Amino acid sequence: MRIHSQVHACTDEYGRFPLCQPNQERISPARSEAFVSQPKLGVRFHLSGKPRLVYDGVCNLCTNAARFLNVLDRDGRIQYVPSQRLGRAVRAKYGLNEQLLQGQMHLIQTDNSVLSGSSALADVCHLLFPFGAICNLFRTPLAQRLYSWIASRRYRLFGCRDSCYVVQSSAD
Repeated sequence: MRIHSQVHACTDEYGRFPLCQPNQERISPARSEAFVSQPKLGVRFHLSGKPRLVYDGVCNLCTNAARFLNVLDRDGRIQYVPSQRLGRAVRAKYGLNEQLLQGQMHLIQTDNSVLSGSSALADVCHLLFPFGAICNLFRTPLAQRLYSWIASRRYRLFGCRDSCYVVQSSAD
C-alpha cells in the first residue's frame, strides 16, 4: 500500500478518482472481514432497509473509519457503501454529486433523508451506541469545522488506495 503525499496522486491520468474494480477481494485476518469490490449499485441498494453510510472508498481514513464502525456494528444496522459504487440514478435521487461525495461522508437514512459530515457521524454514533450525549458532540460547530478541515486534507494526511474497498458487513 502506497502513501501518497499529494491530492492529485489519488486520481488517474484524467483527474478522475478510481472506481471499484469487480472481483477484487481482501480478507482481514483479525475478524475475517471481507472487503469486496463489486459493480455499481442498483436495486439492492434501494431495498436494503438499513441506513447507508456512503464513504470515499479510496481514502485510507474513510475506509478505515468504515471498517472500524463495521466492527462496532455487530448487529449489522448499517450498510457501508463506497461513493465510487453509486450509480447516476442513486446519486441523482439523493442529490449527491461528485463534489459532495468527495467532500464528506453521507448517511442515507431509511426515510431517504441524507445527513452529511459530522452530522452523519453523530447519527451513526446514535445507531451504534447508547450514549446520546457523547454522540451529540459531533453536532457542535467545532466538530463540524474540524471534520471539514480534516476532510479537505485527508489524502495528504492519510493517503489513498489504488482501488476501492467495499466493507462487507459481518452480520450479513
